[in-house]
Amino acid sequence: GKDGGEGETSDYDDEEGARESITEHAAHNNEEQFISEENVVVSLIDLKSKYDKNNNYSDMVVGYKTIIQDWEKDLWNKEEDADDRYSSYNEERVAKMSLRAKRTAKNLTDKNTKLVQHMAKEFEMKQTALQASKAMTGKTGKLDMNKLAKYQIVDDVFKRVTMIPDGKNHGVNVLLDWSGSIGNSCAELIEQTIVLAEFCRKANIPHRMYLFSDSYSVKDEYEWGNNDEGFLIEVFSNEMNSKKYKEQLINVATLWMNHFQGKFGWRNSNKVTEIHNAFYDSPEFLIDPEQQHYIYFDTNIRPMNYRLGGTPLDHCLIAMRKLLPEFNKAYNIEKSILTVITDGFSHQSSFLNVCSDEKNAWAKEQGIEYSWDVSECVEILDPYDNKVFPLKETKRGYSRHDNAFKRTQNILSWLGKTCNVVVTGYFVLDKKRDMHDIMGYTSLKDTWWDNDRQLWGEIRKNGLVVDCHGYNKMFLTATSSLGVDGSDELQDDLVDAKKSKVMAAFKRNQKAKTTSRFLTNEFIKEIS
Repeated sequence: GKDGGEGETSDYDDEEGARESITEHAAHNNEEQFISEENVVVSLIDLKSKYDKNNNYSDMVVGYKTIIQDWEKDLWNKEEDADDRYSSYNEERVAKMSLRAKRTAKNLTDKNTKLVQHMAKEFEMKQTALQASKAMTGKTGKLDMNKLAKYQIVDDVFKRVTMIPDGKNHGVNVLLDWSGSIGNSCAELIEQTIVLAEFCRKANIPHRMYLFSDSYSVKDEYEWGNNDEGFLIEVFSNEMNSKKYKEQLINVATLWMNHFQGKFGWRNSNKVTEIHNAFYDSPEFLIDPEQQHYIYFDTNIRPMNYRLGGTPLDHCLIAMRKLLPEFNKAYNIEKSILTVITDGFSHQSSFLNVCSDEKNAWAKEQGIEYSWDVSECVEILDPYDNKVFPLKETKRGYSRHDNAFKRTQNILSWLGKTCNVVVTGYFVLDKKRDMHDIMGYTSLKDTWWDNDRQLWGEIRKNGLVVDCHGYNKMFLTATSSLGVDGSDELQDDLVDAKKSKVMAAFKRNQKAKTTSRFLTNEFIKEIS
């Protein structure tokens, strides 16, 4: 009533009987605790306008058909005097290169046949186990004649059926860094990509495998300083028929040939020659150890568009915001995997820049004096959902470069939340000091320094799995652990050796076939 209740009066009750919310009272009294005295300039990037302006980034994808045409036009059937930079280009050299490329493609696929079969079998086993775990048994309503005679002692005389739900439809998109810094690992990563493509084709998994590069040019004449920020070069796709796939395999094999010696460097020319001759093992392709410099001459040739360049990862990931949902819808994908393989931090994309005039205008509106050392917060507006997602945050006093990897993490997190995709990352480390650059962004940022030698040893030997924002899982691996070991033969020194020694060598050999390739081994775990 007007006079209030007869019970105990709360400290927050009005004298006239009106009651006040305790939660609201506490919130008002503590509002000042949520107010920051630090000036922060907030910027919002409207991606919808950028998508419309750039035709939804559809021009960023270089399809496999275009790639095959590039190789035909600029390598296999190139006119001898079409480009004066090919001073050593001649018909005889290209013919020899073509034969070597075909042999390379055959050797790579033959070498990995058993591994691909193992991957496909393991994937099928995991799928079967998953289906069996979800199997349901129910009555059919039909009499089981074998049980009918026991109707007096058995209640259930009906036939039963086990219903196994269909497995999930999988889809795979792989983005492989094609930058100069990853040159020492290119051959191994190209081979890994071929293995993944072979596996996906064998398991009938829809897939797209791209190189992300800023060296591709859409101009008629090649220019080293073109203004194109980044392209997704589609090297493999499930849309390829067998003929196109074999053609592309030969083209990709030339990239492997271009970079297989990069891991060893020019100082180890003897090692390069030894590995080269062992791989081809054919008189017409052998290199005389006294003429080792001809290895580069005979293998380093490819269209200029496919040279190594920078790292436009952020720019290409923006395009994936459109491509991933379309890919998932086209093949009715239920479990979509996006795998990013890189060795460094991405370049800044101009599409994610905020000009100083916009910052100054916002700061002036908020009564903030904008300067270089003011904290900044940049957000992106999703072009389809119209939801806001964080892009980067720069604290006062910190270098702008400190946010390079964090920016990529936020973009991947944005894709994971909007595209129904599981993001997996593989970070390839060439040297121990490269590990120092990435550890600060992982779950080990506070503890890795105390045992960095042990961690580096683990990374080089088996690879290391770490938690990292933006990634469902991130795998750290070293260039040295990417090597492929799939030989079926044991060493000659095991002839007439003890049984225990031969058995141990055999086990090591078998283990190497399935575990020496860190990427493919972990890939199966993630996709199943």
